[in-house]
Amino acid sequence: MALKLDMSKAFDRVEWDFLFFMMARMGFNAQWISRLRTCVTSVTFSIIINREIRGCIHPTRGLCQGDPLSRFLFLICIEGLSHLIHQSIRSSSLHGIRISSRGPIISHLLFADDSLLFCRADLVEGRRLLDILHLYERMSGQFLNVNKSSVTFSSNVREELRVSIKNLLCMNDARTDSKYLGLPTLVTSNRRELLSFIKERIWGKLQGWNEKLLSQAGRAILIKAVIQAISTYAMSIFRFPKILCEEINRLSRNFFWSGKTDVRKMHWIG
Repeated sequence: MALKLDMSKAFDRVEWDFLFFMMARMGFNAQWISRLRTCVTSVTFSIIINREIRGCIHPTRGLCQGDPLSRFLFLICIEGLSHLIHQSIRSSSLHGIRISSRGPIISHLLFADDSLLFCRADLVEGRRLLDILHLYERMSGQFLNVNKSSVTFSSNVREELRVSIKNLLCMNDARTDSKYLGLPTLVTSNRRELLSFIKERIWGKLQGWNEKLLSQAGRAILIKAVIQAISTYAMSIFRFPKILCEEINRLSRNFFWSGKTDVRKMHWIG
């Protein structure tokens, strides 16, 4: 089974003591930790009320989301969860998955506050995962939002076992349109339907540009810089069906030659 976790207010709930403890355990120099402590703990906030700046709030935890340094500090914190999972894998209390018979064991994928965990679909490993998550919550200050988290099972898991595990984890099945890092979490055999969101995003961009007066050179730049870039990331993971590529090309050609996606004019060259 796979668990997609959602941490509530992930950056805002980071405990500073846990962050500096993790940095010390990872071997950061004491002077460097002291400088970072000054940067993190010197943050203040003010509130605008009726167009006037009021108060000076001194937080006692949390990282400023959007700050270039915060994302790297958060990765240091999430390394604590990664270590707990690796420890359970080594003790055989958790078992990850293998993509191939000779491939490495994959137990979790972490990208900032987006997390995917993999283990066997049974109650024992479900309880072990809950213990790990609760321990991490107590240490880091993080809080798991079970309402936004979800679980997915392989097709050979019995229905009664699925219900028992979902009740244990207090999570629902993953939605068919759920995404991880902008790509579908559940992959079906119908690739055209699976990747249709790419075409919809492109169509939405083109519709917005239709209202503007753009020269043909400007339309060419937008197609190369934006439209082609939208599908590049997904193409590095999935093989696009030919019919989907043709539909995307048709939208781009119509926009290039006519300035609109729903108006066809003479295409003077392919």
